[in-house]
Amino acid sequence: MCADSGAAPRTSRPPSDEPTPAAAQATPASPESGRTDAVAKAGAPAELSLVIFERGNPVSGVELKVNGKRYGVTDTDGALWANIPSGRRDVVLVRDSKPLVELDFLTDAGESLQMLVTLPETPAARPRIDVASTAGGEQVKIVRDDTALEEKGPPGALTGRIVAADSGAPISGARLYFAGQATDATTDKAGRYAVELPAGNYRLSVVHPDYATQKLDNVRVIPGKQVTSNIELSPAGLALADYVVTAPYVEGSISSVFDTQREAEGVIDIIGAEQMARTGDSDAAQALGRVTGLTIEDGQYAVIRGQPERYTFSTFNGSPLPSPDPIQRIVPLDLFPAGVLKSIAVQKSYTADQPGEFGGGLVALSTRDIPDEAFGAVSVRTGFNSLSTNKDGLTYAGGSTDFLGFDDGARELPAAAAGEANLGNLSIDQQNAIGAQFPNSYNVTNETLPPDSGLSIVGGGAF
Repeated sequence: MCADSGAAPRTSRPPSDEPTPAAAQATPASPESGRTDAVAKAGAPAELSLVIFERGNPVSGVELKVNGKRYGVTDTDGALWANIPSGRRDVVLVRDSKPLVELDFLTDAGESLQMLVTLPETPAARPRIDVASTAGGEQVKIVRDDTALEEKGPPGALTGRIVAADSGAPISGARLYFAGQATDATTDKAGRYAVELPAGNYRLSVVHPDYATQKLDNVRVIPGKQVTSNIELSPAGLALADYVVTAPYVEGSISSVFDTQREAEGVIDIIGAEQMARTGDSDAAQALGRVTGLTIEDGQYAVIRGQPERYTFSTFNGSPLPSPDPIQRIVPLDLFPAGVLKSIAVQKSYTADQPGEFGGGLVALSTRDIPDEAFGAVSVRTGFNSLSTNKDGLTYAGGSTDFLGFDDGARELPAAAAGEANLGNLSIDQQNAIGAQFPNSYNVTNETLPPDSGLSIVGGGAF
């Protein structure tokens, strides 16, 4: 297989599929082409295997035309196989009625050709064409718009040496590609290369299977002069020592809450300790006020999906919570300070791992794990009610520790009454004597009601 090496416009001739006679001799050069046209032997057609790529992907729908006659279209793999007439032929690759590549080359009868075409990224650049033939031959020269590309001035030489960046050892077998040029170069055993190119600026790519590809912009070739450019390549992969990244596990953090909620099998909402700390919630009741589909009545009781509070079931670290109300099974959630809670989960559907004794929903309180070090926190809260604060209200004489929720002993039974199981067995005088020991504090008085206030002290540690 021979290539067109002319740089002047080619002579136009009508398409012809007729083989050239075997006895034909080489014809003299025409004035326009300035070269001698070789003539192939007549006989069997040549076999052409064509593959086209663009940006690393196969290109389908490209027509193959030989002397104006269509011989096939590339498939989804960008491939085409065709038998073309032997002899000197015009080969044109066409996509969307526009010529992509025009070639002028000579084939022998029965010759097998393998052609790999890589289309350029920019229209101004040349396609790259690699041709392998059973008959040998030189590289095909690309012709665009039916004329050879003009070169500006005499060509220049680019030489240099390619070495490894880490050791400085020469790299052999590295290939150098120049954008817009079909010419390439390969380094020898000493890592040296030399290539002759038309004058201009080029984008150079250096490729080697064992090293990372190096790309250089504005590599200049000076007309009639030699330019030296030495290049270093980094290894394709570097073996790094094991590097372990550790992060502390934050109990009740937002990320851990999201993980638990995402992996849950039922319909569940979770509030973590980090969320409660950010919003300043002092107890579980305040924190639950932000859960969708849940309201807090009287600042204590959870009402889920509109069901009364008695249809809410509460657990503490997985154990059912008893109710302080002797009539209804309700749990005042303001008894649990937020400082000791890891999370609060509100479950609105039934699962096998939770009790099914609720109609509205399940409130699961979970406390923090045993701390590694002692901790403590104090919180104070206050409230204002426009209907009662700083206004007169009724009160009575109770114990001195009533504000803490504990009795100071003022409401204890007299000793005589506490020891009797059945007061009906006593005489009237004995019953009157025991009754006289009860404090007489039935009177109510008016008093200015102070603002609502609260104090919470939380502490813990490992013992």
